[in-house]
Amino acid sequence: MAIEAAIAAGLPIRIVGSGPDLARLEATYDRPDVVFLGAVSDAELADLYAGCLALLVPNIEEFGIAAVESQAAGRPVVAVNRGGVRETVVTGVTGVLVDAEDASSIAAALRATDFAAFDGAAIRRHAEGFSTESFQAKMMALVERVAGGELQPMRP
Repeated sequence: MAIEAAIAAGLPIRIVGSGPDLARLEATYDRPDVVFLGAVSDAELADLYAGCLALLVPNIEEFGIAAVESQAAGRPVVAVNRGGVRETVVTGVTGVLVDAEDASSIAAALRATDFAAFDGAAIRRHAEGFSTESFQAKMMALVERVAGGELQPMRP
């Protein structure tokens, strides 16, 4: 779906990963605007995020770490409005959420979005809310509230 959306929008796409469909997809989309990179190192992935127009997430994921990683690099996300991206992507601020799960709707969003208008620093700041440090601080605050008696345990 991501490949079809990018083609329909007239944008090049780079695909990272080496899943079981790689050979079939490479054969189906043998064109210069579709580049299959296979497995890449963490450093290469960070460079790809930093240099991309946007990360395209057409599938539904529980959390979606790739969307947060892209935002940590200051790049927006275009994703289907389902699953974890609802928690991590802020439409108009850190990306675009598309309601329909089809290539034409994603392509329309890609064509309609001014990616240069996104503020990379604001996107990075938003992603910091999902960092290990942020999680630990929130967890400690919750534990302190519970230990301090602010929250009462549930009784059976």
